[in-house]
Amino acid sequence: MKKSIFAAVFSVLTVAFALGTVVFPGAIMLFSLISTVLFTFVIVFADTPVSRIVSQSIIAIFYIVSVVVLNDPVPGLLLLAMFFPVGWAVGTAYLMKRNLNSTGAMAVLFGAIFLFAVFAVYALFSSPQGSSFADAAEGIREAFTSQVENILQTALSAQPELTDNMYLYSVSSIASAIFSYIPAALAIWYLLCSAVAFAVLRKAEKASGNDVSFMGEFSDFRVSRTGAVFYFLASLISLLSMGSPAGTAALNFTAVMSVVLSFGGIALIDYILDFKNISDTVRRIIIIALFVIAVLPIGFAYLLSLLGLVDSYLNIREKLLNSGH
Repeated sequence: MKKSIFAAVFSVLTVAFALGTVVFPGAIMLFSLISTVLFTFVIVFADTPVSRIVSQSIIAIFYIVSVVVLNDPVPGLLLLAMFFPVGWAVGTAYLMKRNLNSTGAMAVLFGAIFLFAVFAVYALFSSPQGSSFADAAEGIREAFTSQVENILQTALSAQPELTDNMYLYSVSSIASAIFSYIPAALAIWYLLCSAVAFAVLRKAEKASGNDVSFMGEFSDFRVSRTGAVFYFLASLISLLSMGSPAGTAALNFTAVMSVVLSFGGIALIDYILDFKNISDTVRRIIIIALFVIAVLPIGFAYLLSLLGLVDSYLNIREKLLNSGH
């Protein structure tokens, strides 16, 4: 009974922060991250049929309210897509006793399925009757790129000196390029959210005296050799098919995998620092700084990816354990 009450309370809080993004759009990433963590606990606590029905009803009410207020079914689904897939994946992975690797994969997979549902709703409600999914996709592209164009135009008018460096490019081409990376950005967002929600859930469950050994530590995270092979293949396809749909898809995949590999590199550094008995405070400061670097498009982030790639083949942790120092 106590868990059911917690599930209902966390559901209300999840909805409150999700709706807060409508009022404070500038806080959409922070509020969505909070909603993700809260919804993770909803899944974990909703262990009875009654609590599941209550929690799902609250989420459904949120969507209905967003449709009524915004008079459009898509924004509410997009808000749900920011927290629902990852919260569900992390909570379910915990109940299934899965580690961080499986949790991240579930988050991206369920996120992709959910975003396809958003796409289907958009196609149903926003496209002319009888039009194809290709027409709907073009409508989505035009809608997104036009918004990005407006943002770029505003930025350029506010800072006219930037135009001197952009004479080779049109605003529309830049906006279209940014749109092509949206899938990668969403996948990276899901991975970051799943890592944060996973860590918070692990801390909370450990503090409650529950067994969390199956979850493992972040320092155990390592990209498999299969993942590394797919990364190489996608990189090759993106080079050979540049500009084509297959090339764009491969480029998005490599962008996501480079972040995943950089996480693997950070996890290895975390393991080495712990192996060398570096204090927890110093270790956490270093790891947080590396996480910030990993999501920035700078050279050091690629070094982290390279470290993760090397570790996926050499399994440096095992070599350190065998060496004994």
